[in-house]
Amino acid sequence: LSDLIKADARESHEILKTLGITKLGWRQEVISAVEFLVHSSTRRPPPALDEPDSHATLISSPPALAGVLSDYSTTSACTVALALAEHGFVVCQGGLPSVAEAAAREAADLYAAGRMQPGATSPGAVYAMPQGYASPVPVSFWHPREEPGSAAGGMALLDAKLLAFGRNLAAALGRISAADGFGDLLPFGRADDGGRLEISQEAQLMVSCFSGSGTRYAPHVDNADGDGRKATDLGRCFALIYYLNEDWQPADGGEFRAYLPQPLSRRLGLPPGTVPAMDVAPSADTLLVFRADKLLHEVRPTRGR
Repeated sequence: LSDLIKADARESHEILKTLGITKLGWRQEVISAVEFLVHSSTRRPPPALDEPDSHATLISSPPALAGVLSDYSTTSACTVALALAEHGFVVCQGGLPSVAEAAAREAADLYAAGRMQPGATSPGAVYAMPQGYASPVPVSFWHPREEPGSAAGGMALLDAKLLAFGRNLAAALGRISAADGFGDLLPFGRADDGGRLEISQEAQLMVSCFSGSGTRYAPHVDNADGDGRKATDLGRCFALIYYLNEDWQPADGGEFRAYLPQPLSRRLGLPPGTVPAMDVAPSADTLLVFRADKLLHEVRPTRGR
């Protein structure tokens, strides 16, 4: 950890790569959360699926904001933007159960037809497996965006809802990051370089399947990682994850885990060096919104599809 703190940006990136921690880049916000990974990544094998965690202290998820995708006003997006700017992570309920059900059927058909491929960070990109990574990765399909006015299935309707909400959210975050005097109170409201947050690209909808047998995503932070973005682009800024798992049970695994900023440890009264983490069940109609370029996160091993 001391080497990471003393290193410059490029050196930090190389140090983390040698530990098997990919796509962390040089985000200063995650340096303080890396300590637990140093030992778990280099000195012992990955834990068994049923082995309890020893490197993080789980805290309760806050009550979910309800109906954010079914509300066409900007009010819900502004509420989510303020929470996101303060905590970097928001749990919501989309309020679209019928759309989720239709999208789930389409996703199952894509999986059964073999149209999903090992996950990639953009359409057509080659997925680079981290060195020494032993767990299977999910398979994904990039859903083409429908033309306006065309007949839309569940996946296309979901895409339109997420896109509209994401645009409102980006506009609200831009207004927050343009305001002076809120940097300390709203640390996740600004761009990676500290400036105003501006969204220059919108991703297609990616539908993924974690097939079980330990399939997971290891702890990482998203950023510009060679997936074809422009050199001037600061990388993926925030992400929306919407779950379609109607009958999810705790035995299925696959929870989304967010490793929260260290200042939260002090506010919660946790011992020094403790890494607070929060798990979110991947149940249908749950929507996660998070600063993907700043928040250390993972998908826990899955036992069920």
